[in-house]
Amino acid sequence: MKQKAKQLIYLLIAFVALAPGLQAADYSINDFRLGEVVHGDSERMNDLEGKVIVIDFWGVQCGPCIKKMPHLVELDRKYADKGLRIVGAEMQRSRTNRIMSIVKKKNVTFPITRGCANPIRVNRLPHMAIFGVDGKLVYHGYPDSNVDTIILKELEKVVPATEHVITDIR
Repeated sequence: MKQKAKQLIYLLIAFVALAPGLQAADYSINDFRLGEVVHGDSERMNDLEGKVIVIDFWGVQCGPCIKKMPHLVELDRKYADKGLRIVGAEMQRSRTNRIMSIVKKKNVTFPITRGCANPIRVNRLPHMAIFGVDGKLVYHGYPDSNVDTIILKELEKVVPATEHVITDIR
């Protein structure tokens, strides 16, 4: 009986560990409601169709969040014209002046919103959600070194704007 109980516990632990990945395909960008834009171009946030979207959940009191911002700025600089859209969602309900202080220090180029209502569990910061060109959630969790690989893989699926042009007009 003890052996069966151990096996069940291991199975539950494995399920909980894999659950975010299993649930990822169940959500789309339409299930997420970004808050008020406090920095950046809100028009850029309307241009999300057919793009790879990254929502970076962060906070002004989160050291690791602030430390990774220059990397996100670099990704934005490098891949925005290739179909990447990054949005930073400040999740600690901080005052605008505190948010803007960090945005200026880190030369943030992408939009920053005041929070994001969403169906996933964001237990700790930093947290990241990545959506493929079809708008489906492909990853959410701690932004470790694998997220760059996921982003680049999804960017390969972006259809260049020139391929959207109708060539046969009668």
